[in-house]
Amino acid sequence: MKKIFVLSILFIQLFGSCNYLTTKYLGFKQPKPKSEDYIYRFIKNKELNINRVLVFSDTFMIRGIISRSAKDLIFLSDGSQVNKDAEKDSPNCSSNGIDFINTFQKGKKYPTIPNSSWDKEQSRWKLLDSGLYEKISASNFDLNIVYYWGSFIGRPNLKNRIDKIQELIKSRPDLTINFVLVNVDLRKNVDMGYESIIIEKMIKDGKLNSKVLKIK
Repeated sequence: MKKIFVLSILFIQLFGSCNYLTTKYLGFKQPKPKSEDYIYRFIKNKELNINRVLVFSDTFMIRGIISRSAKDLIFLSDGSQVNKDAEKDSPNCSSNGIDFINTFQKGKKYPTIPNSSWDKEQSRWKLLDSGLYEKISASNFDLNIVYYWGSFIGRPNLKNRIDKIQELIKSRPDLTINFVLVNVDLRKNVDMGYESIIIEKMIKDGKLNSKVLKIK
């Protein structure tokens, strides 16, 4: 019964109408487990401007891949997460922080997401080299932006996306902005718990053989 329940949740999250369109557009590749060396080489080869490589902690890896891939989350100085899509008809289909950053005004009240906070989000991260991640106070910045990336993400080009956000930050000298990049690749030799066993079996059995994820 537990297996059926978890599988159902994974399929709903991965192939829900909005995520279906999103993953089809992005052209995700098969999210195979990667070694630490591979992730470092990928960053170097793609010339990504990442110094400290943050990743999802083991506990949150599978959920992170499904719910956060190629997304940017924005938190205010009080630690609350901005609901960028509050006034949109299809909130699950958007989640583009570029427009929000460009039009953000200090002092203006923005809708936020209940039960979500900067500190809670930070608790999901650790350094790839197993070093200790020290939490940063949201109050030090007007905005705290998190972009979740993975080597399996296709279009739009990762570097272009990251560069665009960094350029936009430079264009807002009136704001103090903290930009954090977090990798959501599956990692080799890491115990990811029950969910990882299920998703790996789905891939092996061909149950994720989909044009959407371009899995063969």
